[in-house]
Amino acid sequence: MNETIRLLQAHRSSRNYRCDPIPDEIPDAIIESAHRAPMSINSQQISLVVVCKAASRARIAEIAGEQQWIEQAPVFIAVVADQYKTSFGVGVRRSRTRNHNSHS
Repeated sequence: MNETIRLLQAHRSSRNYRCDPIPDEIPDAIIESAHRAPMSINSQQISLVVVCKAASRARIAEIAGEQQWIEQAPVFIAVVADQYKTSFGVGVRRSRTRNHNSHS
């Protein structure tokens, strides 16, 4: 089996966190890997925001529907979609790409 597929299929989610500090190298490596990942229309339509402050994580947890694990994690990486970049990229490649807006 392809190693990438094996790793993806072996994924497990854990929402029990220790309060140990996370070395800066860990979120930096995650951000660098995310930026190297392929993106639709190659325009990096997302921003990754590393949230370290407890008060900020608590507010995000509240906004996200009381998801307390966000507050409990020592670091949270918020993925923020940039709809302007997405719309711009779709406009440039109108003949090959469609923009889809999901509404809950």
